[in-house]
Amino acid sequence: MKNYLRLLTVACVFIFTACDNDDEDVNPNRTQLLTSGSWKITSSTVNPALDFNGDGTIETDLTQFIKACTLDDITIYRSDKTYSEEEGATKCDPADPQVFRSGTWALGNNDTELTTTASNTSSATTYKITEISSNTLVLSQSVADSTGTTYTFTSTYKH
Repeated sequence: MKNYLRLLTVACVFIFTACDNDDEDVNPNRTQLLTSGSWKITSSTVNPALDFNGDGTIETDLTQFIKACTLDDITIYRSDKTYSEEEGATKCDPADPQVFRSGTWALGNNDTELTTTASNTSSATTYKITEISSNTLVLSQSVADSTGTTYTFTSTYKH
């Protein structure tokens, strides 16, 4: 009977420990998701539509205006609360540095906002986190123009 109780105790400890580790992997928090790898932009939109390039046509899809050499750039958020924006395989100018922006980041407003502060400036930029998962990050930012119209710019990133 003593061996049976000992075996049962060891089994229970093993089961509870294994369950705790599985829960962490299944339900990562927003910091873990954000820092899980490099992010590459896949789309950029604006709402309401606007004449982004001054050609008389209003657009909502701004991805078409992003240079191909910029579409492969990556952003890396690190667990030490620093970030870097880096050139991808195709540089717009071969002389450009590999890391073209770096700084610090923080989550705020119950982890629904991401604020970045570039190293070369004291001004911060805050984005609303519309979606975050193991492979998708959607950030939005609202900007009012001089006429009082508020435009919401949304960018989608993937691993």
